[in-house]
Amino acid sequence: MTSYEKAVANVNRQYDELRRNLIATTDAGNLPGALATNETARAKALQAFSETNRKAVRDAIAIPDDYYAAIRGAESSGDDSAVSKSGAVGRYQFISSAWLEYFPKAMADMAGSLRE
Repeated sequence: MTSYEKAVANVNRQYDELRRNLIATTDAGNLPGALATNETARAKALQAFSETNRKAVRDAIAIPDDYYAAIRGAESSGDDSAVSKSGAVGRYQFISSAWLEYFPKAMADMAGSLRE
């Protein structure tokens, strides 16, 4: 069980305990509403937990906004038509052999349409 799954199970255990307490302590006339409120709160807690974790993961693995600009600046000084002495071209200074190997794999749909 992953740490995420353990945390979700813990949230569910807490709401299951609340449910048991409601059943034991709430009069029959108010029980349906109390149980519905508990389930609504559980759903909101799980949703908030999920959103918090998604944001944490995105923040942990996201590429900073200025990353590609920094690479472009280092490779070509921002000149999209730059050509190096080694024959690397463009903003990120690809050499032909790297581009010819990368393009068909990474962009198969576009590469296929160029052959047609």
